[in-house]
Amino acid sequence: MDTANGKVYCEKYPVNYSALKKNITTKVSTKDKELKAISYALQEMVQKDL
Repeated sequence: MDTANGKVYCEKYPVNYSALKKNITTKVSTKDKELKAISYALQEMVQKDL
């Protein structure tokens, strides 16, 4: 809560967590640096429907 000019203000920001769960993804990692870069790039393309 905040107070300004003798008035009390309260702001609420509802968050739909079930909508956020659909956007969370993990990437599969490889041990070699070059393969990891290629793997991450391909996974990003799949996630963006390219």
